[in-house]
Amino acid sequence: MGWGMGTNGTLPRRLSTTGCKIAGTQLKAEVEGLAKEGIVLEKEEVAAVGEVSAATEALRAFDKNGAMPAIDRATDSAVAAFDDALEGMEGGYGNPELLSLTSEERAAGELAATVRRAILPDGTAFVQLPYRQQWAKLEVVGRQLEAHRSDLAALGLEVQTGRLLRWVALYGEKLGVTQSAAPSDAEAQAVDRWHLGWQGLVDVVRYHRRNDEAGVRERLLSPYENQAQAERTSDRGSRKPKKDKGPA
Repeated sequence: MGWGMGTNGTLPRRLSTTGCKIAGTQLKAEVEGLAKEGIVLEKEEVAAVGEVSAATEALRAFDKNGAMPAIDRATDSAVAAFDDALEGMEGGYGNPELLSLTSEERAAGELAATVRRAILPDGTAFVQLPYRQQWAKLEVVGRQLEAHRSDLAALGLEVQTGRLLRWVALYGEKLGVTQSAAPSDAEAQAVDRWHLGWQGLVDVVRYHRRNDEAGVRERLLSPYENQAQAERTSDRGSRKPKKDKGPA
């Protein structure tokens, strides 16, 4: 069919999140190509293309690694701040030869030192590692934070501990190592909006390109059909039974 729709005018297949982004990117390229050729789209077509483009950009928020540089930097800062807080507590109870420590002060200083060694035994140099290697270290940090949560609360770091644990969880989620395979509700809703936008594009293009001698309709709507076909082919391939290799 090649027009990105079924016989009843509806979309023949729901694309994956990645598929939506691919089709949206290809649509943008087609529109830019048409403009270079001097082909002017109708006002309603321009608006419909804009809706799909906006929906495509909205889906990029769900990229697993798209936000990783920013999340990596923020997590690094949170780890460093946490280490500074513990180090500051140790230092705050220093110089007992000049000012003697009370039993409570000595206990607090020793607890801060003990917890710091348990959570960050090798310091914070690991934040310079590549994402996957840093995640391996962060997993250990997360487990130690949970194990020493009561001690950290006694040191007045309960709130900061909770926030660092959230950074660790977000790091793993965006890296794609802890996120559920199922899309979130927000992602599913964004995919729904994308499909509604493409359906609107189909309706507008079909109306304005009933006699489409220049092939504009095909170029505007083919990105969806091409991606749908690619995903159908991928699905069929994944369902093929594996051949028994027989005895070694």
